[in-house]
Amino acid sequence: MDDDDLDFARQVIDAVVDGRVRIREAPGRSETTLTLRDGSTVMSRGWSLPDGGLVPRPGWRSRADVRECAPYR
Repeated sequence: MDDDDLDFARQVIDAVVDGRVRIREAPGRSETTLTLRDGSTVMSRGWSLPDGGLVPRPGWRSRADVRECAPYR
């Protein structure tokens, strides 16, 4: 690991501890967004069969349940 990797890992940990995490969940789909200290975002999306299908249903994100994670502090 180089210094950039360690810096990124620290930013991710800080975002989780500070509660800057948004999770969207719908049948077969999920999306997790972290907002880093500088305002940039890191997003991860996932899906599962059979609910998620191979192609997402249009508008799934607008119908998804959204959770804002609370800070740990």
